[in-house]
Amino acid sequence: MNKVKNKYNFILLKIKENLKYTKDFEIRKNASLMISIIEMYLANNYTIQKCCALNGTTKKTFHKWIKRFKENNYDIKEFRYRSRRPHTFPNRISPEIELLILKAREETGGSGGRILFHFIKIQHGIYVSPATIDRVIKRNGLSKRYKIKKNPHKKRYNASEPLERVQMDTLYAGFSDDNGNPIFLTTFIDDCSRFAYLEVHNEISNWNSALSLKNFINQYGIPKIVQTDNGVEFTNHYISHLNSKRKKESRPSPFESVLQSYNIIHKRIRPYTPQLNGKVERFHRTLLLYILRLDLHGKPLSEIKYQLNKFLKFYNEQRVHSSINYLTPAEVFFKKKFDMAQ
Repeated sequence: MNKVKNKYNFILLKIKENLKYTKDFEIRKNASLMISIIEMYLANNYTIQKCCALNGTTKKTFHKWIKRFKENNYDIKEFRYRSRRPHTFPNRISPEIELLILKAREETGGSGGRILFHFIKIQHGIYVSPATIDRVIKRNGLSKRYKIKKNPHKKRYNASEPLERVQMDTLYAGFSDDNGNPIFLTTFIDDCSRFAYLEVHNEISNWNSALSLKNFINQYGIPKIVQTDNGVEFTNHYISHLNSKRKKESRPSPFESVLQSYNIIHKRIRPYTPQLNGKVERFHRTLLLYILRLDLHGKPLSEIKYQLNKFLKFYNEQRVHSSINYLTPAEVFFKKKFDMAQ
């Protein structure tokens, strides 16, 4: 017993002696813990295990620190924590695959692991797990961080057929063309397939909304319901009530007249709740990420339209969508339309 206590006396002396010459907080903290355990062991009839428990650590940790300290010639620096990270990563993906993942993420507008897994598999025939893709994104500092807040609009719906419900909205693209005219977009999303359509304008107006709707109908068919917000580019419902002295029944706007001529139901969402038009709003976020990457400010209108139509083709025909079982919007839109026609 005296032999063991003499051993710990010597170790205690070495720790105190070497601790004088360091100011490292981490080393001083761990060394002080060892001193406290040893002094308690020497002053009482407690076991090492009990002394460790009273000091908030384990016997295994204590012996690990002491062994390391002795084996390295009583070097006080051995009380610094060591990383458990391996020195080599034999299963890590190659730099070429990592570059492919980052390029695919940029092309798809900042998509996550699950979307990129299907996109890379379809486009390049390479299988990289979603978890690996997420690690690559995180390692390159591209992870998204969201503030989680309660969503009062928990009820979700999905149309069962293409053109059963189409969400429509307008968006300022955030830049101007070479003539200094601001660029506005009129956007459409099919509720069932997430098939997207957009048109480029230099202003937001009811006439432009009506024209865009006509063009959409001529290309893809007549929707049963068109869902919009309450903006003046879609309805005159609130304009006639702005002046209390001349309240009157609102006249149909050009946009509403087009709806009536095709017997389309106009669904206006509750004011100040864009979440109810969530699918087209989410499409805007993906679209804006793509626009920022292109730097279209000051370009001719023809170039802007070409680039946005290029994105639209990519979004509809190549980019898979998680909410439609990782198919492309075009696959779902045209397949279901074909099935309905049979």
